[in-house]
Amino acid sequence: MRYLRILLSAFMLSLLGASIGEAQVIFQLKDKETQEPLVGAVAYNTSKTFQAVSDNLGKVKVNALKKSEKIFFQFLGYKTFSLVLATAKPGVNEILMEEDIVETNEVVLVANRLPEKREDLPQQIEIISARDIALKNAPTSADLLSSTGKVFIQKSQLGGGSPVLRGLEANRVLIVVDGVRMNNAIYRGGHLQNVITLDPNIQDRVEVLFGSSSVIYGSDALGGVMHFYSKNPTFDLPLQVNAMTRYASVSNEYTNHLDFNLGFKNFASLTSVSYSRFGDLRSGANSNFINGFRWELPVYADRVNDTDVAVQNTDPLLQRNTGYNQLDLTQKFRVKSGENTEHVLNFQYSVSSDIPRFDRLAVIQSDGTPESAVWNYGPQKRLLTSYRMQQTSKTRFYNEMNLTLSYQNIEESRIDRKFGSTRLRNRTETLNILGLNIDWQKSLDAGQFGKQTQLNYGIEFYHNEVTSFNREENILTGAIRTSDDATDPAETRYPQGGSQMRFLGVYVNLKNHFNDWLIGSAGLRMNANALMADFGNNPLNLPVEQVSKRTKGVTGSLGLVAKLPQKWRLAVSYSSGFRTPNVDDIGKIFDSGGGIVRVPNANLNPERTHNLDVSIFKSFWDERIQIELTGYYIWLQDMLRISNTTFNGQDSLFFDGQLSQVQHNSNIGLGVIYGAFASIRAELSRNVLLFSSLSWTKGEDRTEGATNRNLDHIPPAFGQTSLQFKLKRMRHELFANYQYWKFWDEYSGSSVDRPQFAVPGKGMPAWVTLNYRLSYNLHPMLTLQVAVENILDTHYRVFATGLNAPGRNFIVSLRGKF
Repeated sequence: MRYLRILLSAFMLSLLGASIGEAQVIFQLKDKETQEPLVGAVAYNTSKTFQAVSDNLGKVKVNALKKSEKIFFQFLGYKTFSLVLATAKPGVNEILMEEDIVETNEVVLVANRLPEKREDLPQQIEIISARDIALKNAPTSADLLSSTGKVFIQKSQLGGGSPVLRGLEANRVLIVVDGVRMNNAIYRGGHLQNVITLDPNIQDRVEVLFGSSSVIYGSDALGGVMHFYSKNPTFDLPLQVNAMTRYASVSNEYTNHLDFNLGFKNFASLTSVSYSRFGDLRSGANSNFINGFRWELPVYADRVNDTDVAVQNTDPLLQRNTGYNQLDLTQKFRVKSGENTEHVLNFQYSVSSDIPRFDRLAVIQSDGTPESAVWNYGPQKRLLTSYRMQQTSKTRFYNEMNLTLSYQNIEESRIDRKFGSTRLRNRTETLNILGLNIDWQKSLDAGQFGKQTQLNYGIEFYHNEVTSFNREENILTGAIRTSDDATDPAETRYPQGGSQMRFLGVYVNLKNHFNDWLIGSAGLRMNANALMADFGNNPLNLPVEQVSKRTKGVTGSLGLVAKLPQKWRLAVSYSSGFRTPNVDDIGKIFDSGGGIVRVPNANLNPERTHNLDVSIFKSFWDERIQIELTGYYIWLQDMLRISNTTFNGQDSLFFDGQLSQVQHNSNIGLGVIYGAFASIRAELSRNVLLFSSLSWTKGEDRTEGATNRNLDHIPPAFGQTSLQFKLKRMRHELFANYQYWKFWDEYSGSSVDRPQFAVPGKGMPAWVTLNYRLSYNLHPMLTLQVAVENILDTHYRVFATGLNAPGRNFIVSLRGKF
């Protein structure tokens, strides 16, 4: 028995010794100030034979490594931390990572579709990180862009938001999501609300590239590119759940979001659901205009006993008929099929309720009744499915390759009825879009031209199919007339027989490091585009059956970045851009009203721009302060304008019982846009941060014979100043948004600037709003967010907008990680 006890003790000691000798080293990564666990941080050794991702508690397990190994920890928005494994103790080691507020070595993807150091690029780029997205807590992606203070957003209704980059808007700026272009064949030239179909709660990063980017992105990228990158599933993260709920008082908004990640060694899944409900929007009560001018809604349309009635609005600051709701779904699968190959399947679906077009519903006629009884955008439906393959192996032809196949199904509609009319019209457009993008990147050996040369090249192809349908109903009799009727078809917005549009482009871009301080780049793109439109059973009885158009072209870019002594950096770039006329430009045949009929023009050519940018960057005080100054000049050529024309030799046609002037789109527009951007980012102390920016743009119409020399879409000067305070688990931000006057004599002659919604004879007044937000970590896995926007309850409008901006807004939000 005694020997048995000795043997048992020896066995237990041996087990204990083994467990002590093989004890795992665990690192738990936390935010230095808030103690919040950092989920999804990357840990690796020098040779990268070991790589791991932190779990939902911020923990990373390390074993089977020598004690002499050095371990690095990286997390976006934080300074890289490293240590020698021998300094760690068995068990849990806490690593407190510090925010990198003024990031100088950020990596961006938007410039060349593949990773690049931001400081090596000549373009102006704005980055909205996942941390910023959570802090800004924006209700829509349009509001997220606006929250930077660097992107101007126009709104015609609460469920909208049309981004303006350098005075260019709608189909002259490009929206991209996960490498797939959203711009399609019916993006129009006025104002667009499509960006709100992107769920801000699932975005991991948004990059905005200002200025022409047609070499890499092709048509439409005249003013710039907004690239949205949704979160990817994370490997080796068994289960992580993120939840958010938000309430905002000014529109009685309720938003709920849930996403969860299931990650294994070679397979991961991410599922996301967001639902938002917005009520009617309340505007501010305190006018900022000198005589107390306010935009109020006196009456609104209702239907009583089968009769339209104008109902007195007892609360004129409540903008009735602005509310809507939206559902966003995302499902992504990520698979690793080898050491250097990954595959991502991406499914996104967004659907809204009807979205009232407030600026149309708010137009009051001379008799005191609304002009429209109904004017809604029908449910916006966006389906995206894509497959992406990424390879990062060094081959003869590339070091990295991205291949993206995509399919999109888009449905949008317009539902309208005049006040007192019985005709309810529902015009629906459906698009099916196939896309292919392949992008390669190759690092070339150092040679006689410089220390390092990088080659980017790729191919892009998109095919759009558009169908257009109209259904008109007499709401009293129930009689229905559609665009498919053989004898009396209802007119469609676009060609009734369907339209097709194809884009094909190949590009190459070369970047060369001549030495340690000078970097040059040059790019070239060749394009071939085709459009076919079949007008089918033409309701206007015009002798037009089909339109076909093919265009080709070449665009280019040049860039130079000089990293000068004492933290100066100078960037100069030139680029040419183009926008191919689409179905909206060419395919419309419709009555413009007032005895004018607009007919198609198959001879349209691409709109073109030439762009010159100069940027100066300066860092002070160990890079804690950064100043950026950018100036730009854009030459506009062959811009589309409406002009009088003839049809079959006649300048007028009998249409709908009256003689109507014939008009069409033509490439007669010339102009210039120039402007400047200035910003400062400063870490005043360890816990006090200052951000400020100002954008100014001027546009001149130089079209021959133009009576108004102001270009449309040009916003007044605008910007943002923000002061942030970090105190342990709290982050405070006090910020001001501002816009300068848009005076009456600065408006263009185009209706796109909405002069009827400004102060008559004066223009759009300047305004400033004061705002505050707080983020407080109740627990490492639970965050409370509180905000008060427009604290002074200022009554104002944004330029070119027929909707009053939100009044005082109280926001409460709760975020959890589990």
